[in-house]
Amino acid sequence: MANLNSGTLLASRCRDEEALAAYEEAIRLEPKHAFAYVSKGNMLSNLARDEEALAAYEEASRLEPNNASIWRHIGDVLTSLERPDEAKQAYARAGQPGSREEV
Repeated sequence: MANLNSGTLLASRCRDEEALAAYEEAIRLEPKHAFAYVSKGNMLSNLARDEEALAAYEEASRLEPNNASIWRHIGDVLTSLERPDEAKQAYARAGQPGSREEV
């Protein structure tokens, strides 16, 4: 997935908007790739666009509902958005038996 790799390279060079565009293109080309949504969420979070980051992480969680790492990202952004009850639920979901670590 060239656009995802390109986004990661651009992000490492602090070219955030270009990285975000690359992640969005990766999603357009392969909309069922959860890691692309996580990458987009991470970039949006870095840009303090937490509501948009949450939407990206939530889409990733729909694609991989048992991925503990995604639920931790959701918990982190909900904490940033000062939504502690929802964050607590997301962190609990990350720790559920059967959840797996991937992203």
